[in-house]
Amino acid sequence: GNTDMFTGRKFISSLNQPNLLLVTSSSYIYGIDISSKNPRINFTIPANHPYSLAQDSNNGNIFVTRVSEVTKVSLGPNGTIKSEVIAGMEGPGNNDGSLETAQFGSLSNIIILAESKLLVTDSTNHNLRLLDLKTQQTSSICSGNTGHQDGSMSDCTLYYPQSLMVLNDSVYVGGFQQIRRFHGKLKSKIFRKKLE
Repeated sequence: GNTDMFTGRKFISSLNQPNLLLVTSSSYIYGIDISSKNPRINFTIPANHPYSLAQDSNNGNIFVTRVSEVTKVSLGPNGTIKSEVIAGMEGPGNNDGSLETAQFGSLSNIIILAESKLLVTDSTNHNLRLLDLKTQQTSSICSGNTGHQDGSMSDCTLYYPQSLMVLNDSVYVGGFQQIRRFHGKLKSKIFRKKLE
């Protein structure tokens, strides 16, 4: 077997194929069939340092963060796989705008907020980035300045945001020594300081 598979960073089960586990490793995204006692690799997608995965429950598309890019992977009903970079094609940076020209620093986690809206943590730029697939635009949440300041989407500051989770109409963001809660119109409030 391929030992790279066992260095899996993140994994999710496929929503449209319940016996399929999707796993990221240092160089690949694996589709692993877990329907029997002996799981087997159904497919392998080469990927440069994939980090996090999220799957759209409406259409089954899988979104992957990779260093400074977001990739969409589509699994066809007949086993076809299509993979395409949808944001971050310009290389590393910190620019909003169209998905095609947007630049990201170091992307960590990704979640699907609503139909056609993705949220990613951009750790080295100290902000969250909202990707709207309908309008094909990106926008920053929080100023991108380092810190722990509460406030509106444009005024708040974050320090190395990493983890994301949606719970009860709020988005929780795990960063260095704190968990932030964004609620309502994504206004920030420190939920828990200095985790140890």
